[in-house]
Amino acid sequence: MWTPPRFAVGHGSVGSVGAERRLRTWSTAVRSIVVVTCLVAVGATPAIASAQARNLTVIVRTYPDEPRANETVHAFVNISGCPPGDVTAELYYVPAVGFDGTDGEVPATMINRAAAVTTLLYRTKAVISAEHAAAGWYGIRALCGTFRPPREPMTNTWFEVR
Repeated sequence: MWTPPRFAVGHGSVGSVGAERRLRTWSTAVRSIVVVTCLVAVGATPAIASAQARNLTVIVRTYPDEPRANETVHAFVNISGCPPGDVTAELYYVPAVGFDGTDGEVPATMINRAAAVTTLLYRTKAVISAEHAAAGWYGIRALCGTFRPPREPMTNTWFEVR
């Protein structure tokens, strides 16, 4: 009496080698689709509003490279470490500063802000412009998730307009 082949791979299956190979291929494809779907679903979930989970790195490059007073200055900001979602980059101005960029006496003034969105790779790019920039020191403050640093430029984001 003839019985149809069983295709349970790895359990003493009876059937052609081609059928077993096709079943293994489909099984691998389905597993891959499930894994990719789970990874996308986990990455697409909104950021948890509890705390900043990663270190925040802010890199600033200006155009022109050596800004002069009364020119339009563009600050290209690259932020990494913010959770996926909305990010705000703010440009602050301090007219008189000490050697380290802040002397604590002159408050920083926000000049402009730019909204951006963090990708699933935790990277953000923003461009902030200051038209007719005055001579002095400028710096960037990044706001993401529930991370709210003091209202002054963050460390290592300073640049000078002469």
